[in-house]
Amino acid sequence: MKPVAVTIGVGDYLKYAEKSAALVRKHMGLETRIITDEHLGHALRLKEHSHSIYTLKFSIFDIFPDLDLVMYH
Repeated sequence: MKPVAVTIGVGDYLKYAEKSAALVRKHMGLETRIITDEHLGHALRLKEHSHSIYTLKFSIFDIFPDLDLVMYH
């Protein structure tokens, strides 16, 4: 089981996610993946969250079904 680092980079925040992913790759040696605008269909519509983007982390294993072990950052 190989860990993979996952972060969210939707909209204007993609550049920050790319920087974060690059640092994780460099310093931790992990494969990294970014949840982007193309994955917005996986967002959950929960009443207690002001924006559905915040729920994307709950769908990591649906978005990337080949992953077994994830470090979310």
